[in-house]
Amino acid sequence: MLAFVRDVPDKADWNKFKHDYTKQTRKLVARDGLELSSLSDVISAYDRDRLIGIGYISKRKQKEEQSSAYIHVLPSYSQKDIEANVKRLLMIK
Repeated sequence: MLAFVRDVPDKADWNKFKHDYTKQTRKLVARDGLELSSLSDVISAYDRDRLIGIGYISKRKQKEEQSSAYIHVLPSYSQKDIEANVKRLLMIK
C-alpha cells in the first residue's frame, strides 16, 4: 500500500533540505513550474517500508486554492512495481 509521509516538520530541517538538495530540488521544482519559495513541506512516498519517491507540498497562492503535492518517483522503483501496486490496490490478480 502506498503511503506519504511528511518528513520535515520544522523550519530548520526544511531549510537544511533546501540547502542539501538545492540543485536537485531546483531542477524538480522548475520542471513542475514552481518556485522554491512556494514550497511548504517535504514528503516521502513509500510502498510499505520501501522508499519509492521524494516530493514536496506547494503553498496555496490564494485562500480558496488547495495545496498541491508533487512526488518524483525514484528510478529504482520501476514501472513494473507501480503496475503491481495498482493491481494490488484494485485487488486484481
